Amino acid sequence: MNVKPTTVRTRHTGRPRSSELTRLEQLRLAKQSQRDRERQSGIVETRLKLPGAIAGRLAFAARQDGFVASLAAFLQAEIIEIAAFPQLHLLCWNRHTRFITAADAWSLYERNQRFVDPATMVEQERSLLHALSQRFGGGLPLG
Repeated sequence: MNVKPTTVRTRHTGRPRSSELTRLEQLRLAKQSQRDRERQSGIVETRLKLPGAIAGRLAFAARQDGFVASLAAFLQAEIIEIAAFPQLHLLCWNRHTRFITAADAWSLYERNQRFVDPATMVEQERSLLHALSQRFGGGLPLG
């Protein structure tokens, strides 16, 4: 009688295990480590609700070289940190926000110019006021 030797076959389950953790747990820990590294380097994820067409354009633009610098320049021109400018901070005594739009800042300076003391104004705020005047006030100085 001719009997073929039987070999015991083991079922191949993928690559060998390098950890006692499941793949799902390894992935979760890897993503957590990546988020920690990004947070330490100053990168923060933000979520925005935008119309689909704008969101698609923004996602594309974010992948282009120089996007962060362009965005920073835009925000520098459009959004003002109130605490950085002493006279503006005094005018915003009743606001509980950290930032204000450039148009709102100009409006506050213009409406409350009697409370703005040019003698105590720091140079940085003086240049901000000049830029706002050029942009929103037709180049005319306050007062």
